[in-house]
Amino acid sequence: MKEGKIPEKTFLRPDEVAEILEISRRSVYRLIKQGELMAMRVGDRPLRIPRKELRDYIAETLLLPG
Repeated sequence: MKEGKIPEKTFLRPDEVAEILEISRRSVYRLIKQGELMAMRVGDRPLRIPRKELRDYIAETLLLPG
């Protein structure tokens, strides 16, 4: 996981999440499809991931053993 903090935006684009998690954008979409990461559409815009959801996902992932 990239060091530094998550940008202080309310919603993040999938490519921003991919950069933070150091995974491909395709993997971000896979996490969304599997229900591991919540995303939503804000108005007519493409998918966005709430910053809080990403923080929760990271905290949950770091707590998993092994």
